[in-house]
Amino acid sequence: MSGRTFIITGIFIAACAAPTEFTTGKDLKTPQDYCAARAEAECNGIVVQKCGVKDQTSCQAARSSRCVAEVPQGTTYVPEAVDGCINATKSAYADATLTGMELRAVSDACAKVFSGPGAVRSPCTVDADCSSKDNLRCVIKGDEKTGKCLTPRIVQPGESCAGESDVCTTEFYCDGQGSLCVARVGVGESCYMKQCLPDLKCQLSPFGGGCKPLLMAGEPCMADGDCTSHICNKAKGSSDGTCTDQIVLSPIAAACAPFQ
Repeated sequence: MSGRTFIITGIFIAACAAPTEFTTGKDLKTPQDYCAARAEAECNGIVVQKCGVKDQTSCQAARSSRCVAEVPQGTTYVPEAVDGCINATKSAYADATLTGMELRAVSDACAKVFSGPGAVRSPCTVDADCSSKDNLRCVIKGDEKTGKCLTPRIVQPGESCAGESDVCTTEFYCDGQGSLCVARVGVGESCYMKQCLPDLKCQLSPFGGGCKPLLMAGEPCMADGDCTSHICNKAKGSSDGTCTDQIVLSPIAAACAPFQ
């Protein structure tokens, strides 16, 4: 059913200044080049200090190595998409405090760096299955578990969504029975054969249930999707964490692990 105070003057100036815009993605010809650039964008002086890393050189080496190991198999590298990814990354990590909005901006921009293999109408379960360089997304209709790689066509509320590439606006979904964009249901409303608003989750049981709020800041969580903020802050090596509005990097934070 159904995405800031510092220690010395030099560091303070570097952190508060607007990040220099990155515009050399076209010169990064390989995934290894991309990973080195992304590591440089993340491993600024504040991040190195907050994560307790020895220095920027070791931080960049660790991050670049991990990035290369995580390059998704079966995808095509898209150098033209690197600029957006690196600029979003530099902005997010500039003060070593990561908000949900910043993390989503990085995720959305950097997902375009590697284009999936799926051509038009190929079966898919996630966007990464599809060729993003051809503007394809994984369009899943109704309550289906799989979809097709298509270029989405946004449909307004109340209009027909019968077309294979039709996608309703955020607070609406395509009703499988009438093939119309209908409103998602809210807190406490039944989600049987219906879909909840984006920041709610559907809980069904023999005893009833319905759309429930996601967890608030301070509540225990297992994954980012459990939280209203979309951030489940975890310590290194821990499978659970706490919902939070932002992650302040520290040596024990799981978010620092890629740099250590």
